Amino acid sequence: MMGTHRLVRRLARTRPRAGALAAALALCATVAAPALAQDGEPGEWRHYAGGVDGHKYSPLTQISRANVQQLRVAWRYPSPDLAFQDDPVLRRSRNEDTPLMVNGQLYSITGLGIISALDPASGEVRWVHDPESYRLGRPNNGGFLQRGMGYWTD
Repeated sequence: MMGTHRLVRRLARTRPRAGALAAALALCATVAAPALAQDGEPGEWRHYAGGVDGHKYSPLTQISRANVQQLRVAWRYPSPDLAFQDDPVLRRSRNEDTPLMVNGQLYSITGLGIISALDPASGEVRWVHDPESYRLGRPNNGGFLQRGMGYWTD
């Protein structure tokens, strides 16, 4: 893959206007990259995969290679989907969710699409919303599966 500086020089030799455009785009990308990486407050996870660019990175340093073996379960949250275990179709839901952490609140979605807001420190349930979308029948994506959701504010 050609580096940004080489591409700018090459375009500048062949097409002066294209070279200036490439240089401007490279500058914008360089300036915007740190802003995307710092989406939200430190410790927040506002998007599936960590950021709008899918970087899957957190700058937090509380957990390291030196102390990871000391981690313990702080709390557990029973999925609201457990209430549907008697239904042979609905009990096949799978939870592959990547929770979101926004404004001091943890948001999770179950395989059946039930959304929960939790206190991240205690696991206490703040609210649950069941849109009952499973009542429409088994989705055509192979089953009841959610991997995450989005956060939006205006």
